[in-house]
Amino acid sequence: MRLKSILAAIAVLAFSPQLAYAQTSAFSKKPTKVQANQVLVTLPNKYDGSDILKVEINDLSYLSVHYRNKTTGKEDSVWCAEYTNSGLKKTHNASKPITKPLCDAGIAAFKKATQ
Repeated sequence: MRLKSILAAIAVLAFSPQLAYAQTSAFSKKPTKVQANQVLVTLPNKYDGSDILKVEINDLSYLSVHYRNKTTGKEDSVWCAEYTNSGLKKTHNASKPITKPLCDAGIAAFKKATQ
C-alpha cells in the first residue's frame, strides 16, 4: 500500500510542471501580467434584470432564475431561494457577487407576481 502511494506521488511530481494554471480576474480592476504557463480568464459580472429569461419554482421547490449567460451565450440558471411554507429562504447563490443581481431581480419579480 505504501509503495502505491509513493509511486502515485512520484507520478504527480513528474507531471506537475505540465499542469496549466488558470487565474481569474473577475474581482480585480486591472488584469495582471500573464506568465508563460498561465491563462487569464475574465468573467463578466455585469448581470442585471435584463438578462433574465424566466423565473420559476422548479420540481425541487427552489426558485430558479433562467438567464442568458454572457460568457457562452446560452441559457443558464441559478437556484436563488428555497420555496418553503414560511416564504422564500435565500440560498448561498443569492449572495455571490456574480449572481446576486440576477437573484435579487428574480426574487423581486416572483414576489410581485404572487402578491
